[in-house]
Amino acid sequence: MIATKGCLKHLNPKGVIAVHVTNRYLNLFPVISQIADQFGMEMIHIATSYDDTVADSSSDWLMLTYDQGFAKHKLVQEHLTILEEDNPTIVWTDQFSNLLSVMK
Repeated sequence: MIATKGCLKHLNPKGVIAVHVTNRYLNLFPVISQIADQFGMEMIHIATSYDDTVADSSSDWLMLTYDQGFAKHKLVQEHLTILEEDNPTIVWTDQFSNLLSVMK
C-alpha cells in the first residue's frame, strides 16, 4: 500500500476519492473496503440506475473520504446505497494482488 499512502498524502482533508467499480466480472468492493479500513476513511456506496435509457445500464461508485460530514450531506444521503456485509476483506499491496480472488 505504499502507492496508496503516497496518493492519500495529497488528498485535502475534505477531499473525496471516487472509484468507479462497475464490472461484470470483478468485485472490487472488498479491495476498496480494505483500503478505506486501513486508512480510517469513510466509504460510501452510490449506485445509479438508468432503466429508462437505451443503454439500460447502471453504475457503482465507492466514495472514500476522511470528512465524516460528507456522508451526512443531504445530497449524498439521497443517493446512498447500503453495502452488503457479506463481502470478504481482500488485501492487495504493491507486491501482491490476485485477480482470481475478486472474480464474480
